[in-house]
Amino acid sequence: MNENEVTSVYCPVSQAGFFPSALFKLKDIDWDDVIYCEAAGCAAIIYFINGIKVKYAVNSAYVEKIMPYGSFIRCHRKFIVNFNYVKKINLKNPSAICLMNDLLIPVSARKKTTLKRMYGRFLIKNISFYQK
Repeated sequence: MNENEVTSVYCPVSQAGFFPSALFKLKDIDWDDVIYCEAAGCAAIIYFINGIKVKYAVNSAYVEKIMPYGSFIRCHRKFIVNFNYVKKINLKNPSAICLMNDLLIPVSARKKTTLKRMYGRFLIKNISFYQK
């Protein structure tokens, strides 16, 4: 598969407005392998560490709800980022998160305070202060 290709998951809409097969597959994702998620209209594109991109026929708000709390943040209306793959955060103009693959993800002005608070909590929870 080409690096720029997106694998689509086609899911017909039920009468209730849900995509049952996509929801099932989303719950099977190993979220530790997800770098970030991008909103694409009524779909969400999930980018994995191995370079695969998968497009799900669900909105990013639903994806955000099933992601593990504390490891991911919606930093922009279009992007949700996994803190495990953050290289650097720049909150000066232009505000952006630099990921390990040097991709810059924008940070909206309204999300700066929440980003600082949640990233601080993430660092405290996940970094050991003691070296063995």
